[in-house]
Amino acid sequence: ESLNLLKIAILFNVLPLVSIITPCYNAAPFISQAIESVLAQSFGDWEMIIVDDGSTDNSVSIVQAIASKDSRIRIIQKPNGGTASARNKGLECAQGEYIQFLDADDELAADKFEKQLAIMEALHLDISYTDYRNLNADGSTEGIQGLNESLFHLLFGWGIWGTLPMHCYLYAYKFIQTNNLAFSTT
Repeated sequence: ESLNLLKIAILFNVLPLVSIITPCYNAAPFISQAIESVLAQSFGDWEMIIVDDGSTDNSVSIVQAIASKDSRIRIIQKPNGGTASARNKGLECAQGEYIQFLDADDELAADKFEKQLAIMEALHLDISYTDYRNLNADGSTEGIQGLNESLFHLLFGWGIWGTLPMHCYLYAYKFIQTNNLAFSTT
């Protein structure tokens, strides 16, 4: 019965289509840029769950100031337990049909959701990934990376040949739930 209520809520656009989960620990120098990249999305049906993991700087006040202007952004505070526990807490609170993980020091391209969702829905995918660029401290960017990653490298060479950052991926929440996926906190 609760699954039917969820389908009805999604059908009437009561729930967001994408839940963005951002763990935050002492991220005051860069959390606003991460949030701004979400606010700039060409696709606006999202919620952003920022899980403060016991920050001791002014991260919370920065997020609260931005969230007070946009109800799609909310902050959840918890004692420090690490990035994995913060992501798991975000998953517990997520309401979207798709899950996007975004670290507090990362940014998304403005058309990421629009393009990635179109492909995922057209092909009925549970997971997809995009390319990325590294942003240097001076504001310059490096060339596009990740375009030529083979499935073999992604599945068997993680960390050997490189990695794709977590924010490249978009997941169908049903896939995460069906497979009982969570981040290891041990």
